[in-house]
Amino acid sequence: MSLVTYNPFKSFDPFFDSEALEMPWENLFTSENSRVAPRVDIIENESDFLLLAEVPGFSEDQIHVDVEDRTLTLRGIVEEKAPAAKGKEPVYLAREMRHQSFERAFRLGGQVDTERVAARLDKGILHVTLPKKEAAKPKRINVKIGS
Repeated sequence: MSLVTYNPFKSFDPFFDSEALEMPWENLFTSENSRVAPRVDIIENESDFLLLAEVPGFSEDQIHVDVEDRTLTLRGIVEEKAPAAKGKEPVYLAREMRHQSFERAFRLGGQVDTERVAARLDKGILHVTLPKKEAAKPKRINVKIGS
């Protein structure tokens, strides 16, 4: 299979930042600068690949799926707005839920027909169908007896 995760913007874990080394537990699990990338499953079928990405809380107009130069890019664009009284900033007592923009890219192999890629959003899961080119699909050859 030629579908490979590609992320040119991947940075080191915040644990390795100079500030984090002084206080290793402070930013180990959360960070204001941490990048959000949806978790994905990639399934190969006889006629296509299916990429499933977790994108809870995103609507279809906030999700962008692009194919360019054999690279599939998933983007989720959102402006974070917290519920608050009119004209006042919210005061958080606890804040564990983050709804951030993301970008994730995958290099596509030559067996994917990029002209027929399709995407749909269903219950917080983005389904991206990557059809195989005809030459990449398995073909059964009947064996004949005799000449």
